[in-house]
Amino acid sequence: MKLPLERRLGRGVSHPLRAKLLAMLNTNPASASELDEVLDEPLSNISYHVRELWLWGLIEVVGTERVRGATKTIYRGITKMQLTDDVFKGMPTATKDGIIIEAITEAFDRARSAVEGDTFSRHDNSHIITAIPSLDEQGWNEVADVITGAYERVNDIAGEAINREPDPEKRFRATVSLLSYESPAGT
Repeated sequence: MKLPLERRLGRGVSHPLRAKLLAMLNTNPASASELDEVLDEPLSNISYHVRELWLWGLIEVVGTERVRGATKTIYRGITKMQLTDDVFKGMPTATKDGIIIEAITEAFDRARSAVEGDTFSRHDNSHIITAIPSLDEQGWNEVADVITGAYERVNDIAGEAINREPDPEKRFRATVSLLSYESPAGT
């Protein structure tokens, strides 16, 4: 019996390096050796964790190349990092912290690249919004519902955009980062 996606995702990214690799492969297909060129990790670790992502069905093989007598396998991510509350809650704290750090790092790196590439402010309606409300438990749950609803709507809009304009050359990539968390004491 095949496990549901959220269980495979929860187990597949149970190591912070796998969360980082999945995020990278969701952005650009690559081989383990190409990932090794940008990460400060031994190639053997990267290869092991890429294989784990593949075994959990979170990435797929999109090609192979012969390189100096060896076969280089190219992978791409096929699963976005969206963990249900129950799966995330069941993970060890160190795993959750690693996934959170990788997600925030990716959001920061993408924003920095957009600024450096002069695309962040290309549209007059780009946004940076930080709200620091004082909430009770019900208010927190309502904010969580709003964030989840916004994520779902963004995915719907992306599908509608593909239907309106099937030519990928006439579309552009956008990054939408939604964060919500309890602020540390004193901030």
